[in-house]
Amino acid sequence: MVRRWLVEETSHGTVGREVEILDQPNRVAALASPLAWRILQELAKAPDYPNALAQRLKVHEQKVYYHVRRLEAAGLLEVLREEPKRGASARILAPTAEAFAIVLKGRGSPVASPMLPHAGVVTRFLEEFTRDGVFDGSIVVGSPYTHGPFNTTARDSPYAVELGFFLGRLFAPRKGLVVRLDTEVKALGAGKEDMILVGGPVANIITMELNPHLAVNFDWRQVWRMESSRTKRPYADEQVGLI
Repeated sequence: MVRRWLVEETSHGTVGREVEILDQPNRVAALASPLAWRILQELAKAPDYPNALAQRLKVHEQKVYYHVRRLEAAGLLEVLREEPKRGASARILAPTAEAFAIVLKGRGSPVASPMLPHAGVVTRFLEEFTRDGVFDGSIVVGSPYTHGPFNTTARDSPYAVELGFFLGRLFAPRKGLVVRLDTEVKALGAGKEDMILVGGPVANIITMELNPHLAVNFDWRQVWRMESSRTKRPYADEQVGLI
């Protein structure tokens, strides 16, 4: 299953959709009927089971069942979940993607795009940090002034610039500042927001507080060495880092 990322400029701003490429003629054939097209569009608005969908479309349920079977066989519809209905189990159906496309052979035209390769996968990985396409969280960096139990200054803030550039290609900015100092978070409290921490436990006191709870944590006997609770192995090479 091949997917691409479609970016559209709308009256509400820039909208992204993950597009599934239709690479077989039989998949396209399932959409040849106007009713099949309506079924797919209607289920994109609100997933439903065939009987209820027939009522919404005001058509005979047997026609809906026929096209639903064809759309499922073509891989354009999938079962989201099953719900009990009148002593039986009703299958709630939805499209397998937000959009579908046919890509013809050819080189295409080169364009400058701010989007990341595999943006859909990355966005799903960072789903806790987004709300309606807007970044919803904070980037916490170590203070550049002497602080913490080790009386250190953080020198890794430039990496937050790279991180911000990366996130800016995925999400719209929220109102207000996204970056906070670890000393500020410590003084005011973290609240319930999600945080991306930049810097290890020596330079970032919030990382230090979370260190015992990390699956891969820093070993205090040798501060720059890391240990993994999953592999049971230490990682001490200077070129080894943790994301």
